[in-house]
Amino acid sequence: MAEISKALNLVVATPAGVAVRDQVESVQVPGAAGELGILPGHLPLLSALKPGILRFRKQEKLHVVIVDAGYVEVAPDKVSILTERCIKPETIDVETARKELAEAEEKLKQFPGLNEGAEYTEIVQAIDWARAQIALSSTSQ
Repeated sequence: MAEISKALNLVVATPAGVAVRDQVESVQVPGAAGELGILPGHLPLLSALKPGILRFRKQEKLHVVIVDAGYVEVAPDKVSILTERCIKPETIDVETARKELAEAEEKLKQFPGLNEGAEYTEIVQAIDWARAQIALSSTSQ
């Protein structure tokens, strides 16, 4: 029987390049259907991501970044994330995030159609992105 690795290779890629590349003990991603916890030896998985906080442990220390919508692919020893954006807590501009949240919530109130389609999804993702920034900035102060 093959031995299970005690580490995961985590890669977060954006159109601007690789934002995170590290060997970690565990990963928690904001899956489209809810949070996903990933440990070494996890069964293969492919899932959509929603904007939110990506948490990972390295040497027993918790690290966090914010990822935008995208996809996660899990293998027993690797977690690959493809996302539009990835930012670190220290780069968050809370006032801008609050303004973007208010604008997106107003767009959602004014949304004329059914709660579906590309435009609706874009508005919801903007709300999730802004909320993740605000949540992370308030916990790191």
